[in-house]
Amino acid sequence: MTKQEIYQVLEAKKIILKNLSWMELDKFTKKKTLVALTGVDMKGFYTLLFFRSAKARFLSKEFETINEIAGKITEQTGVNFKKKAIFYSSDICSKTVNLMKENGYKHDSM
Repeated sequence: MTKQEIYQVLEAKKIILKNLSWMELDKFTKKKTLVALTGVDMKGFYTLLFFRSAKARFLSKEFETINEIAGKITEQTGVNFKKKAIFYSSDICSKTVNLMKENGYKHDSM
């Protein structure tokens, strides 16, 4: 997924972040279909966004991996993210939706 496509998603979803930074996920995973961004929204809340561009169905196992990566990013940056969201481009399993709600993630398709 290119930066231009991600910016278009952010614009379409009306997400405005200050201090936007791209996280290097090479340390945490080998997946090329996952991109992470951090920033501060207009209300001052730290926000962590994941973009998943895989074509395969989004299963709970992959969400658990993303949640672990979020924990590692929190440790690395020393920031407690108040808002977390995942944007995906494929079908999603209903168990995954429930897990996202339980763990405080917002989610939407791209």
